[in-house]
Amino acid sequence: MQDSIFHSDDYASINERLNKIYDDYLNVICPFIATFEKIDNNFPVPILNEIRALSTHIARINLSDDGKGIEENITKAERHIKRAILDCYKFLCMAYDDYYSSFELLYKNVDLSVIDNGEFLPKLMKLRKKASLSIKQAQICEALENCTENELFERYEDAYNQYAEVYNYIEDSIVNLEKAKHRVAKKDIFSIAGFVVGALGLIVGVIGIVL
Repeated sequence: MQDSIFHSDDYASINERLNKIYDDYLNVICPFIATFEKIDNNFPVPILNEIRALSTHIARINLSDDGKGIEENITKAERHIKRAILDCYKFLCMAYDDYYSSFELLYKNVDLSVIDNGEFLPKLMKLRKKASLSIKQAQICEALENCTENELFERYEDAYNQYAEVYNYIEDSIVNLEKAKHRVAKKDIFSIAGFVVGALGLIVGVIGIVL
């Protein structure tokens, strides 16, 4: 893109709009991707496709000397960055949901009602219920013909925030969760030991009777 066009009065906002795109990519999308990879050990292909398309439009902006072409490409780039963020919301909701399922399986034999003086489990259930409801509302909105792009974005943003709160609450309680799990493990060990001792005692008794 020629400097004379880029810095003209008619296109003074282009640089600001580009900076907003770069800021969203670095400070919104990149952290989302890092979080998703931490939880899922994967990189969502749809997000990668949006980033690829975004890069194409930015390249066209910088190589163009046509005002109309610049405006068209900056608008398309803004749409791709927004869709990329929307995909981040969707994929992280799924990742957080899978994380919760793994959490339930990992602590299924642990009495969670004893954690934080009994406050952990009720709060977790409340947060989980809100997250489940929010993602359901987002999915319903997406299925409706009259659901606008902005409304859909807001619905999934809310769902993401609710799921993130569940995830962070569990992560912040890991120390207490592991302590509770350790107590269960020790109890199981003592139970097994008691069973073994009892069984040995019974065997010895039977042998004594036989002899």
